[in-house]
Amino acid sequence: AKSKASKWIKRIFIGLGIFLILFVIAAVTLPILFKKQILEAVKSAANEQLNATVDFEDVSLSLIWTFPNFSFGLKNLTVTGKEEFDSLKLADIENISLRLNLWKVMAGNYEVNGVVIDKPKFYVKVLNNGKANYDIMKPDTSTAKKEETSTEATDFKARLRYYAINNADIIYDDGPGDMFVKIINLTHKGNGDLSTNEFEFFTKTTIDEITVKMGGIPYLNRTKVDAKVDLNIAMESDKMSIK
Repeated sequence: AKSKASKWIKRIFIGLGIFLILFVIAAVTLPILFKKQILEAVKSAANEQLNATVDFEDVSLSLIWTFPNFSFGLKNLTVTGKEEFDSLKLADIENISLRLNLWKVMAGNYEVNGVVIDKPKFYVKVLNNGKANYDIMKPDTSTAKKEETSTEATDFKARLRYYAINNADIIYDDGPGDMFVKIINLTHKGNGDLSTNEFEFFTKTTIDEITVKMGGIPYLNRTKVDAKVDLNIAMESDKMSIK
């Protein structure tokens, strides 16, 4: 009896060992296999939807530490304006990491459920003629185009459950509104199931310095912020309440 029991124990451990080896192999190879497809999906989504120059230096892929989610990162991502905003960077982000559902990726659907943005710099500029550098979404040209987009749209979808912005610097310069806002070292985190129509949303925000001027009058001058806000949100009825 002892001999049979020991054999079964050995088989169990051998089975576990094989499973772990296969998992490690999959964790290493799957990111490599899907790197090209995800990279093409990101570039395609940006080129189809944005009237701006989107660039990044490198991509990173990981599965081991995020299983069953799939981590996809972009390093040194920049979004640079065109025409009046030529050479003006709307965004300069050291690293942006997306968490995707692995099984959806394997099925060809890139469903994002988490976003982390590290050390971004945002510069929002509104000219005196009212044109803003954040207005970079390409307009639909025709009904036919809309129909084509609906049937051939990118497989990149957002099903966010959490997001984080770490150590951000932001400038908002509004000429027509005579408003200027400067934020230094903002960290903001939020979590909740944004894919549902009604959900609870929890946020935490810290800012080292925020300066707000309107009409040349300073309303906030290098003010420090530490805030926690929890919300109840109903998307269909457009209602939001603070808990």
